[in-house]
Amino acid sequence: MDSFVLATLEQNGLQPAAPAEPVTLLRPVTLLRRLHFDLIGLPPTPDETKAFLAAHQAHPQPAIAANVDALLASPQFGERFGQHWLDVARYAESSGKDVNALLPQAWRYRDYVIVIDAFNADKPFNRFVKEQIAGDLLPAKTDELWRDI
Repeated sequence: MDSFVLATLEQNGLQPAAPAEPVTLLRPVTLLRRLHFDLIGLPPTPDETKAFLAAHQAHPQPAIAANVDALLASPQFGERFGQHWLDVARYAESSGKDVNALLPQAWRYRDYVIVIDAFNADKPFNRFVKEQIAGDLLPAKTDELWRDI
């Protein structure tokens, strides 16, 4: 991707921006934005930015650690990293071939990975993989437990 962008820049007589100075990368606002985009895929709200800047000014390291902990505990973290798993598993809601057959129940798998149980409930990875492979063949004592597999 970078080579295509660079080629287009060069065709238009432009150069890429110079790498940012390390001091710029460590500015509190920049750090907060990078943490948010990396961990949950969304920018911080203005209120989150104000609170972080005030906490960072008083005690930088604890403010950063508290922010990372809060982001890791948020449902958005599970949604973002669940999406990576769906990409690896090649999740789709249709077959996408010559005959594009819809898979009307595919959302159940998506919700299982992202929202309901797997990432946000901090399910052990070995259990998660076992459920990915065996799926509905795993034994369950109740219908509710079976739906969660």
